Amino acid sequence: MRPIQQLEFDDKSCKVGLIVLSEVFEQRKIRTTSGSFTSFIPLETPSGAQWTESDLEAKLVRQLAFSPAVYDLITQPILNYRLDGKARRYTPDIAVQILSDVDEPAALFLIEVKRKAELQRKSTSRDLRFHVGRLAAASIGGEFRVMTEDEILTPYLTNARRFSRYRDGGVYDETVVACRRAVGSVLPATVGEVTELLYGITADMVEASDIVAKMIAYRMVLVDLSKQVADSSVLRHAPIGEGTDPRGDAIIKMLFSAKAE
Repeated sequence: MRPIQQLEFDDKSCKVGLIVLSEVFEQRKIRTTSGSFTSFIPLETPSGAQWTESDLEAKLVRQLAFSPAVYDLITQPILNYRLDGKARRYTPDIAVQILSDVDEPAALFLIEVKRKAELQRKSTSRDLRFHVGRLAAASIGGEFRVMTEDEILTPYLTNARRFSRYRDGGVYDETVVACRRAVGSVLPATVGEVTELLYGITADMVEASDIVAKMIAYRMVLVDLSKQVADSSVLRHAPIGEGTDPRGDAIIKMLFSAKAE
């Protein structure tokens, strides 16, 4: 691969504050072909539903969307640039913007989703693509990441699948808020213990379990989502106001620590 120090990228206003990514980037249309995998994923993020073209990509999108740290995400964003006087374009799999805590600016990531087996094979074209990806991310004030099944096929995926449905249909209701107040005095406590406590209030075990699930889904209580949530999992108080770190979610930690090559 010949070295490329600098490319001429079209200006993108991504360096200041939060943005709706679909208003800044065009997106490559994903076409369905015989034998191909495509998935349409409804999302509540500002740019809305997204298409993915691999199972691994779809699983990552669902996990990112489940994290309260994610402000917006899109798939197949197009970044136009010029090399040797010729117009070209770079299209990563995902662009995602992460909310900041009180001390950090919003973070923007361009993500390539790859199988480990693919990365183990030598490929000059892939090396060039990743090099362009790093330069593209830098040009818009972002960072470049490569994520494989090691970062994606984790217990967090299982938890995201389980609890995401409890975020569907809008905000939690007054019953959930009241129950959260009721369990406040017993935390930390296990999922099983909190469910039993709420059963004493609701007289309905299914409703009690659903309320616990909603509290987890909305991060009204905290639990270690890097491990599969079970009755023995410990629920803790969620911090409120300043000092809350929206980047503490397991998938976001994985994103920040993932490799850039």
